[in-house]
Amino acid sequence: MTRFNKLSIALTGANFVLLCGILLGHVPALGAKTQPSPVLRGRAIEIVDATGQVRFSVGVEAATVEGGKRFPDRVLMRISSPGAGPGVKLVSSAEGTALLLMHNDRPAARMQTGTDSAFIRLIAADGKERTIAP
Repeated sequence: MTRFNKLSIALTGANFVLLCGILLGHVPALGAKTQPSPVLRGRAIEIVDATGQVRFSVGVEAATVEGGKRFPDRVLMRISSPGAGPGVKLVSSAEGTALLLMHNDRPAARMQTGTDSAFIRLIAADGKERTIAP
């Protein structure tokens, strides 16, 4: 047999094996559309603007102590504006959930629920507060 005939037989055999794999579903076709993954997993998601500044973030944070106050592990979502700091914060933990609407890092409205309480607090620009509780 000539060298050309051996190459032709080898390529024909390889094509036959690939065809069988595609027909049996073990080898995906090159043009086949892949199915999207049903779950996106990670510890955090960040969306940044054209300058690289984080504008939206969602993450899982470990338990911490800040200013003498204990915060349990929680999921924290932040939406921010350039130069104005976070505008929306949504926090969820085993101890409760809070939604804060803010401007320049100053809370303007806070809705919070916990194991034994729930309230809405409105804060004016001059610092006056009004709390609504059931």
